[in-house]
Amino acid sequence: MSWDAGDPVTVDDTASLANAIANRWELYEGHLGQDVDLTYFYMSQADARMCVQTGSLTGTTKVRSTTHPAEAPGWCIDNGYTWFVAIRSDAPDESNIDVVSWGRAIREEDDEDDEDNNEDDEDNNEDDEDDEDNNEDNNDDNNEDNSEDNSEDNSEDNSEDNSEDNSEDDNDNDDDDE
Repeated sequence: MSWDAGDPVTVDDTASLANAIANRWELYEGHLGQDVDLTYFYMSQADARMCVQTGSLTGTTKVRSTTHPAEAPGWCIDNGYTWFVAIRSDAPDESNIDVVSWGRAIREEDDEDDEDNNEDDEDNNEDDEDDEDNNEDNNDDNNEDNSEDNSEDNSEDNSEDNSEDNSEDDNDNDDDDE
């Protein structure tokens, strides 16, 4: 009796994906009558579908891995290998395979990266607050500088105006004396 790969597993949480693969794996071992280990190949959706239809990995662009699809390597996902095909690890030939399970992989969760990202976000927020404080300080300094410059300019202008006015007054007074 031949093995049917079934429908693709397309779930959004790691527990559901792990359970679906485990169920298919158990059914496959029952079908064979022996325990087997699985190897996973990460690839595009089109390549995964072709593997299921043809029973072959030949002609596909793929990455072989022992990493479970519920924790798919981030670099696989980043490079477009978002689907997986699970086959028995001791398959003698890639051109004649039983696809035990297949579907959409879920990117691995990296707790350290998540914590680092959260810390970075907090640091960035603190930096933004510092930038706002610096901008306010700079604006205050600029306003003070401008008001000092303006008062100096005004003082100079006023003193020049006053001295001109005074000399004109002196001239007027001279006329009166004559």
